[in-house]
Amino acid sequence: MTIVRFAPSPTGYLHVGGARTALFNWLYARNTGGKFILRIEDTDAKRSTQTATQAILDGLTWLGLDWDDGPYFQSERMSIYQKYAQKLIDENKAYYCTCSVDELDEQKKQAVSIGRAAGYDGRCRDTGAKQGVLRFKTPDGNTVFYDLFRDKFEFENSLIGDFVLVRSDGTPTYNFTCAVDDALMGMTHVIRGDDHIPNTPKQLMIFAALGFNPPKFGHLPLILGTDKSPLSKRHGAVSVMAYQEQGFLPEAMVNYLALLGWSTSDSQQLFSREEMIEKFSLKRITKNPAVFDMEKLQWMNGVYIKQAKPEELASLCKKLQKEETEGTEETKNIQLEEIIKLYQGRIKVLPELYSLADFFFSSEIHIPEEICQEILFKDGVQETLTETKNVLSALEMFDPVTIEEAIRTLAERLGIKAGDIIHPLRAVLTGKKVSPGIFEVCALLGQERVVQRLNATIER
Repeated sequence: MTIVRFAPSPTGYLHVGGARTALFNWLYARNTGGKFILRIEDTDAKRSTQTATQAILDGLTWLGLDWDDGPYFQSERMSIYQKYAQKLIDENKAYYCTCSVDELDEQKKQAVSIGRAAGYDGRCRDTGAKQGVLRFKTPDGNTVFYDLFRDKFEFENSLIGDFVLVRSDGTPTYNFTCAVDDALMGMTHVIRGDDHIPNTPKQLMIFAALGFNPPKFGHLPLILGTDKSPLSKRHGAVSVMAYQEQGFLPEAMVNYLALLGWSTSDSQQLFSREEMIEKFSLKRITKNPAVFDMEKLQWMNGVYIKQAKPEELASLCKKLQKEETEGTEETKNIQLEEIIKLYQGRIKVLPELYSLADFFFSSEIHIPEEICQEILFKDGVQETLTETKNVLSALEMFDPVTIEEAIRTLAERLGIKAGDIIHPLRAVLTGKKVSPGIFEVCALLGQERVVQRLNATIER
């Protein structure tokens, strides 16, 4: 059975790179009928926080990446690491080192001055010290592994040196806890970022020293911005949950993240979750860096918004709704789902609804001066608006069909084009030159507010 894991450190939010790593592991587990395990690597007590842990859990939950086991917390597994550290000591595969920081710095300087690797030179190997940091006795020779997405990697062990397993305060290091947990949890594959490539030979040596079978390793390429530099805040949000706050849908986010370094043979762009699971393959993961393109993500999100159910979008919109529009009588009386239907094909992120359709959520609107000059101050417009107000205020039914019939009948009576009524009416009701169908807009605003806005403009 395939067993994979996502093992973040709770020192910050779930970032885009971490989310993609979690997604690829999750997809591989679901594709192969395997297990996806969540492990929180929180041995660094000073930097790990409960807030960060919750942010990671929230991010995974929002993306729909459910885990089969866990979350396991390394801080609760200290006795396990102590047991295996003692095993390495008993078998003469690890030793205590008492070198001070100054001594270690001096060693590095001397090594660099004679052109030798700056790793620890092993001077405490045979001192028999009973305390200090616990170092691994790195064996002679080379460590080799074949990456799932790349070529063969080979490391000269002497260049790595005797690395630390347990710090002097008793806390185990990342490479030690990671290797022990991956072995005991039965990982078959470790899929993670390529920043971990230097850690892999150390972990493989620990696997061998403890007599464990190693998993297969695959290191995902970096995610870059459109300028080909490492992804950072200047390229857009780095935190996954920030995208939720900005009005992106989790389905769109998952779809987009999947394409950052993976593709199908026919370059399919849009996937249902089921399709993604069915078509996912490690063989289609590229070794080249992926480029995070905000415009493509926004386009994809717009597609998902267009396909979503209005009632689901309405629920999300209410959570994102600006404070100044919450609780107003206008908002309470508006059918949000109907407004969404008008704009689903026009918006790329949910908050755009409140900028494009702001006139639905305000008791008063601002009509820009250029629209007044171009449309409302033309000869005869005031008289046309007065006639329009009289007709609309007299309607017993205020639905789009009835409103359209009334407007077109009025145009015929006045001997003008319907557009000569529609354009001024749109300006008065929305403060814009472009909007969804004006008859649907009138119906959603309601007869009372339509007449109020016409009156206010005519009087002005």
